[in-house]
Amino acid sequence: PAQTSKQASPTSHRASIDGRAMIVGRLSSSLSLVLSLLGPQLVDAGCPDVASFRTEAVISSFDPALVKGLWYEHRYKDPAQALASCQTINGTLNGNILKMDFSVRYGLIPFTIQEIYTPVDPPQLGVYSKGVNEPGGQFVKLQTAFVDVKVGADGLYEQFSVYSCISALGLPVEEVIFATRSRVPDEAELDQMMQLALKQGVPFKVESLSKVDHSKCPTAAAPVALSLLV
Repeated sequence: PAQTSKQASPTSHRASIDGRAMIVGRLSSSLSLVLSLLGPQLVDAGCPDVASFRTEAVISSFDPALVKGLWYEHRYKDPAQALASCQTINGTLNGNILKMDFSVRYGLIPFTIQEIYTPVDPPQLGVYSKGVNEPGGQFVKLQTAFVDVKVGADGLYEQFSVYSCISALGLPVEEVIFATRSRVPDEAELDQMMQLALKQGVPFKVESLSKVDHSKCPTAAAPVALSLLV
């Protein structure tokens, strides 16, 4: 006789896998857990001085309050975003702490992780230590700098580029993000953003950046809470 198999709940199983994949991806890509065991002397080795990549617009007048609101990521270098799509960022400010809700989709499953930007000490405009508000997030500390920003007609920033780095055994694991307020970017302006970042010394190749296509993404999608228990 034919045998029947009991299938797990597809939605909950997929959500659990996708949620864990995002957390594990961000942790493993930076090898932060390994670094926490090997000692702080290795954390800064291998990464460049992220503050040195900032343009004068950031050095002289960066204002995190102008980052608030919805952003669309368009180009990136980040191994932790493997298999993700429809990347958006929503910025909020709590005192001097910048919180960035980074939302993606894995197939049909939406997922959001909150990244916490804490100003460095002593403070430098646009320079942060970035972590994540998730289990294990205390081990993820990326040196981060806003490379460039541009103010839009509404007084908020309308585009930004940001570079982050954490070192694993002396080797840098890097993130580069180019984002704007527009779902469909002006390609000429996007190219100018990338060329300016290269001029500032940010280590990446334009042809190696991944591209986000928002044309097939929902215009709005509420993130779902996923179980991260292991």
